[in-house]
Amino acid sequence: MKTLFTSFLFLSFTINSISFSQPYWTLQNSGTTKALYGIKFTNLSTGYVVGDSGLVKKSINGGTSWSTLSVGTAKTLRGLSFIDNNTGFIAGDSGVLRKTTNGGSNWFVLTSGFTLDLNSVFAIDANTVFACGDNGLIIKTSNGGINWYTQSSGTVSNLNSIHFLNSNTGCAVGDQSTIRKTTNGGTSWFTQSVGVTGPMTGVYLVDANRSVITFSGSNVNFYITNNGGTTWTPQFFGNTYTTRCIDFVDGVYGYVGGDVGSYYTTGNGSTNWIQGSSGTSNWTYGISFVTPTTGWRAGSFGMILKTTNGGTPAPEAPTNLVASVVSSNQIFLSWFDNSNNEQGFKIERSIGMPTDFQLIGIVGEGVQNFIDASGLVYGTRYYYRVYAFSGAGNSPYSNVETIVLTNINQTGYEIPSSYRLYTNYPNPFNPYTKIKFDLPENTIVEIKVFDITGAEVDILLSENMNAGSYELNYNAGKLTSGVYFYQIITSNFSETRRMVLLK
Repeated sequence: MKTLFTSFLFLSFTINSISFSQPYWTLQNSGTTKALYGIKFTNLSTGYVVGDSGLVKKSINGGTSWSTLSVGTAKTLRGLSFIDNNTGFIAGDSGVLRKTTNGGSNWFVLTSGFTLDLNSVFAIDANTVFACGDNGLIIKTSNGGINWYTQSSGTVSNLNSIHFLNSNTGCAVGDQSTIRKTTNGGTSWFTQSVGVTGPMTGVYLVDANRSVITFSGSNVNFYITNNGGTTWTPQFFGNTYTTRCIDFVDGVYGYVGGDVGSYYTTGNGSTNWIQGSSGTSNWTYGISFVTPTTGWRAGSFGMILKTTNGGTPAPEAPTNLVASVVSSNQIFLSWFDNSNNEQGFKIERSIGMPTDFQLIGIVGEGVQNFIDASGLVYGTRYYYRVYAFSGAGNSPYSNVETIVLTNINQTGYEIPSSYRLYTNYPNPFNPYTKIKFDLPENTIVEIKVFDITGAEVDILLSENMNAGSYELNYNAGKLTSGVYFYQIITSNFSETRRMVLLK
């Protein structure tokens, strides 16, 4: 797989690489033109990169400037892993391993006993570290790198990336679509498969079920699983660019980078992915995010890019939010999707007044409706609003839509010939009564209740309705005894009738 890292460098140069799509990515001055194969920021200020010819650099100001660290090797360095600002490990060609415990001021030479190229390293903590490399090599230390032990990976394919969820569960991937997974801390490794053959370049375990593998192959940009690797689903965005690196924040916001500036992001834990803003036509070999919106990419020709908005524009606000009652305990919401880059929509509801909105549901990319069936109470007024979300942030809110949950039923399937509002039954009543009405056409319908002074005291219905005959069950329990008037209003009809509440 290392041939892919070098064979495209000339092509990357000839397509002239660093073209930017501001303001989503900003080029930082790395001070080098050497290829950078790994990047890791431990917070918003402190970050490290590794690359060709033993290059290691550090930033303490969010990437604005980079200083070179001496690690005592001229070998290409391909992997790095830091557990905090000070303690980290790097790995590279010919079995090179280094460790720092003081933020890179000094580096210990670690001896694994192997001279095969190491392509990736992952530190679970200061003591437990794994590395993988050529010819199926996986090694482990449990004492901070003093002693290393080989693991039986069961493959001779070059392994390009290794990642662990915890001290027991980890995965290594490599050439020939090699996937090896362990659930016992590396004591044994078993095979998983995506069903096609090609080099796998990176792996990230989000949780026990969800993982992402970057890939080089036609009609596949990368793979995701939601069942621990039993099955893998290809993600394809219409290009043949190899993807190479993955990072996640909070197990929700995910980022994938690759060749020709390819960049993908998710804001819902790997379920839905979108293409983000490229920011470059260079190859991206490493990616590191510390918040959902702030991250860095490193790659060919010393490229380091930084984003503070997730590397993609925030989605547009949804519009035309409409609510309608579909049964005595369900409200149907629909809206118009104005974006092509959201990961999904979040639906919020407030009860009684539009002052205390709470999240009640999430739907995926492109979905434009939702049914609220969560604890609805007949006769209660609800307020709704919706916004789109992505790794770049949230859209503004939609319009606020309000509706009263009414117990309304269609009483027949024939379309009436004219509008009509019937006398409520029973009348007088306490506190329940039925109000029937006919609609000869599809229309927006409002039914309101007024007291004897003409003041509006209740809204029973305000929604789009299909032509038909309907019966509405009204609970006037919150009103006092007296004479009231109910009125139906449509675009082509209005009528008012009298009713008496006796308690």
